[in-house]
Amino acid sequence: MKLLVYSRSRRREETIRDLAGYFVAVLNLGRSRKTLSIYTVPRLQQDTGDMGRTVKPDDDNIAILLDSRLNDERMLVTLAHEMVHVRQLARGQLKPGAYGRRAGYWIWQGRRVDDGVLLPPWEQEAYKMEGLLVAQLKAVLAR
Repeated sequence: MKLLVYSRSRRREETIRDLAGYFVAVLNLGRSRKTLSIYTVPRLQQDTGDMGRTVKPDDDNIAILLDSRLNDERMLVTLAHEMVHVRQLARGQLKPGAYGRRAGYWIWQGRRVDDGVLLPPWEQEAYKMEGLLVAQLKAVLAR
């Protein structure tokens, strides 16, 4: 997986690149031919209510948007969560209902799931795995 990171802060850009590289390896995404672009966005949470968001603009690209105002701990947890969505999209488990416009639904493991489901299955998986990924990373760093 090709990894690109864009941030106004060089320190944050390097940190995100290192963390995302670790998650790419742990989530077995290294062989993927997709390009992952990660952007820090001012006021993302204020404007959308999201600390992070993963989008798939086309078949070859996946992007993560992260609120640039998140502290380091929240950034780590949010990035872990969004990287689970990257894996879901890269493997074809999760697909947008349509490209280029808001379709109002997603395809999860071959089945249509309409927007409005309180906690869709892909979010359940991401919330479950974010804690495991962060704990695993902290254990590696503590050695």
